[in-house]
Amino acid sequence: MNKGSVIGLDFSTKMLSQCRKVAPSAQLQTADITLPWPVIDNAVTTVLADLVLEHIEDLDHIARESARVLRSGGSVRIAELHPKRQLEGKKARFQADGEQIEIAAYTHTTEEYIGAFIKAGFQLDTLSEPRALCDEVGRPPRLLVMEFSLKS
Repeated sequence: MNKGSVIGLDFSTKMLSQCRKVAPSAQLQTADITLPWPVIDNAVTTVLADLVLEHIEDLDHIARESARVLRSGGSVRIAELHPKRQLEGKKARFQADGEQIEIAAYTHTTEEYIGAFIKAGFQLDTLSEPRALCDEVGRPPRLLVMEFSLKS
């Protein structure tokens, strides 16, 4: 694999088409990330999971697969809707054929995310809770962002 190459996995061909627009040379594949990933061991330097893990029940599986596909010293960056926002009833929604569809979501605590990745051999490097400028005072953070590195 060349420096800077991208492997993208998603169950949605429409999302992979969107990715193709910004990463035309990416290796994109339709895949269910709740199953073993179609990526060889020690193949990548970074795993990005943005706004996807709230739809995955088993965080341990994601952490183990991340550890398996990462090279030594590799990293994982996770950005999710903040669990406190989820408790307010916020969910991913989209329109399809004029119908509003809600995707199943699981509310994982910050501790559950951290625990799953530590158990899989990672260390937490950074954690932030960004807020939107338009948010009212006292509102929970919009996102939970964590960066982990694989212990050597």
